[in-house]
Amino acid sequence: MAAAGADARFDPVRLQKYFFLLDRELDGKWHSPYFDFQPDEYGPFDRAVYVELEDLARAGLAVVDARLPYRIYGLTDEGFERGKRNVANMPTYVRDYLARASNWVLSLDLRELLEAIYEYAPDMAGRAALPASFTPTREEATTHPFLRGMARAFDWPVPSRVNPSSRENGANALGRVWAEVGGYIRDAMDRTRPTVEGS
Repeated sequence: MAAAGADARFDPVRLQKYFFLLDRELDGKWHSPYFDFQPDEYGPFDRAVYVELEDLARAGLAVVDARLPYRIYGLTDEGFERGKRNVANMPTYVRDYLARASNWVLSLDLRELLEAIYEYAPDMAGRAALPASFTPTREEATTHPFLRGMARAFDWPVPSRVNPSSRENGANALGRVWAEVGGYIRDAMDRTRPTVEGS
């Protein structure tokens, strides 16, 4: 995570996808694979990723911010400095891949990230091609009057992350953000859902 920078923060989906890419791309080359990713609704998932970060947090090396409906993961100053030293001792190709993978995972919006991961690793697509909260697609979406009104009120046309020179309809952009938040809430609910003993 230090390869992403001192202030980098990962939501649960991006955290899982980052470590999945490291395991798959560096397989057999640098202590990989480390985790055991399995197909899940949001693509490759291993609960052990969260356990590792919580262990690092208890050691004062990571931050696990639970104030939102979903957790945000990052490194403390000490964790970043230690991570930076570890990264510096890695082979050049590993350092380069850590930086490129973290920048890529953090630069995409959630739908773009999931679409790319499903295309890259169709064996990890899980129960659905895309989570239901993200359909219909942008082109097919019918904008709800509430979202149109909110976009006008906030004067919110925003540049596309895919093509910064284009400008998307503000209401559709607001709808995507709304869907992302819903996806994060669903992820938080899935992780805290009580299980029936013995099932």
